[in-house]
Parts: sequence; structure tokens; C-alpha cells
Amino acid sequence: MTSLHLAAYFGVDDAVRDLLSSNSPDLKDSYSRTPLSYAAEKGHEGIVKLLLAIDKVDVDAKAGLGPTPLLYAAANGHEGIIKLLLAIDKVDVDAKAGFGRTPLLYATANGHEGIVKLLLAIDKVDIDAKDGSGQTPLSYAAANGYEGIVKLLLEKALTPPLL
Repeated sequence: MTSLHLAAYFGVDDAVRDLLSSNSPDLKDSYSRTPLSYAAEKGHEGIVKLLLAIDKVDVDAKAGLGPTPLLYAAANGHEGIIKLLLAIDKVDVDAKAGFGRTPLLYATANGHEGIVKLLLAIDKVDIDAKDGSGQTPLSYAAANGYEGIVKLLLEKALTPPLL
């Protein structure tokens, strides 16, 4: 782990800004994590904005078992970061991590209704994605008693696609 990774992890904006002058924004640590993945996981919006402003930053950089910055943000309930990442056209909304879980699967399993709404607004998101054990976003939401998320998923499933 480098000083850039640590600054992103702890949310030290000025240090990240300074360290970017001599380090790649896609520098990977021993867990294959980038500064963007740490900032997204910990909810440091300022640092995410700073890193996303760099044209060549890899928004879908996968860590050891496959989680992307979008997945880290979805799993931890960071709506502001989800909005920033979804504004990038090339972000993979269905990137799978360990056990085949997608950002939508993590958001539903953890009860992050606002994030589920944001992800469902993306037409290409797979609402029926199955993880390694065959579970879907709907099965996670139902099993955990997240009634609002169940309703959102059913509404999306029943809404005909725009032509």
C-alpha cells in the first residue's frame, strides 16, 4: 500500500492531490486495489471527484476477488459516489465480484434503497443477475425484509422497455 492509497483510504484530499503529481491514479496495491476503490468504499466523495477528473482513470479496476469501485460504493451505501460513478458512461453496472455478486445484488442485500433506485434507473442493469448460489436481487431483498426494495424491483420487472 502506498501513500496515495492511504490518503484515499483516510480521505485526505490535499494529500491525494499532491501525490497524484508523481503517482498513477490507477496504482495498485498488493490487493490489486486502486486509490479510487478505497475512496469509493470509504465514502470520500471529494477524492472520487478528483480521481474521476483524470481522463484515463480506470473506473472499473477490479480488486483481488473482483470488486470494482461501483460495487464497493453500492455495498457500503454511498449514494453520492454511486451518482458520480454512474455519470461515467463506460462504468460497468453489472461487473461481478467474488461469488458472482453485482452492485445491485450488494445494494439489495444491504438494504440501500436509494442506491437500488439509482441502479434501476440504468436501463442496462440486469435485475435478474444471479450470484454463485443462484440468488437474485429480489431474493435478497425479500429474504431480508426490505419491502420498499422488493416493490422497486417488481415495478422495474413489470415495466415494459422503451422502444
